[in-house]
Amino acid sequence: MTSNYLVYLIALPLFGSALLLFAGRRADKWGHLLGTAMSGGAFVIGLYEFTQMLGRSNEQRAVTQKLFNWISVGSFQVDAGLMLDQLSICFVLLITGVGTLIHIYSIAYMSHDLD
Repeated sequence: MTSNYLVYLIALPLFGSALLLFAGRRADKWGHLLGTAMSGGAFVIGLYEFTQMLGRSNEQRAVTQKLFNWISVGSFQVDAGLMLDQLSICFVLLITGVGTLIHIYSIAYMSHDLD
């Protein structure tokens, strides 16, 4: 099976962290919301892929997404891509879910700190 959403599991948090890195102090008012949204967005995509995986047979549960052709020499071809199976979806949900909860907790914990 193929999916077009696997790249967003990596791209959303990567884009958010790069934007926060380059925004610096200008992101003080909205940076915490962006970080939480990117982590939460990856969790929602993980939940979507998990629910799609539940409806498939065991042989069809591994989902792949081809990103680009890495090496092509004659008839030899190596593609770069992503694969999501039963074990990796557990870790995707664990890491993005706990990461989102940590973001939410840290926003509430640091709300009284002005600096």
